[in-house]
Amino acid sequence: MRQRCHYPGDIAYKNYGGRGIKVCSRWMNSFESFYEDMGDRPEGTSLERIDNDADYSPENCKWATTPEQGTNQRTNRLITHNGETLTMMQWSRRTGLSKHVIGRRLKAGWSVAKTLDTPPHGTRADNRSAAKLTDADVLAIRASDKKASELAREYGVTYDNIYAILKRRSWRHI
Repeated sequence: MRQRCHYPGDIAYKNYGGRGIKVCSRWMNSFESFYEDMGDRPEGTSLERIDNDADYSPENCKWATTPEQGTNQRTNRLITHNGETLTMMQWSRRTGLSKHVIGRRLKAGWSVAKTLDTPPHGTRADNRSAAKLTDADVLAIRASDKKASELAREYGVTYDNIYAILKRRSWRHI
């Protein structure tokens, strides 16, 4: 943390110190102060800045898991739909559309509602819903040696849904 914020020779300096991100003087001068403020690091977490444009300080840091940190990156594209704001990747998981489809639609001038509510090209919303799959279906899909396109036709879902299942980007709970 101190290196990337205060040492121009650090490989990550351009993304931290180079952007004006600093470590507060309390932490810069004393690990004990850092430990007093943050406590033990919970297993599976690392330090995250709540506001990516602000310094490392007690009021701007927390312990977070890798997936939690993945939603708090300055490169994320946030999309608000029906009063809910998620990253493009979160909308991709929620809708079954690939993030590339979502990005292409928005770039083409589609509204957010049309982008997220329209099923992938060549599918019909009434019979192509990943919500129709059961846990047993997902296990069978993962065990199959058929092509993703064949599985999509067989189960009545999109290729993107099958691909996400096979890559464990969706249905991770099983």
